[in-house]
Amino acid sequence: MMLGVKLAVAIFSPLEQLNRSLQAKDATVTGMLEAREKVIVELSCLRNETELQSIMADVEQCVITDDLDKLILPRVGHPPS
Repeated sequence: MMLGVKLAVAIFSPLEQLNRSLQAKDATVTGMLEAREKVIVELSCLRNETELQSIMADVEQCVITDDLDKLILPRVGHPPS
């Protein structure tokens, strides 16, 4: 649960900022295009192993400090033959 929340915040925060800039009353097309490019760069940065490891480390720290259940991978199900 905590991992999903952290990932959602990492993804939706830049998108929410883009939404605000697109809906601003004093927004210009140039500013909108710049905001779009910044969001593309931010989201692209999330697609690397280092960023994912950083988020995982943050979640693991929250698990320890809040005394939550440790993260485990789900059991792999095999399709019936």
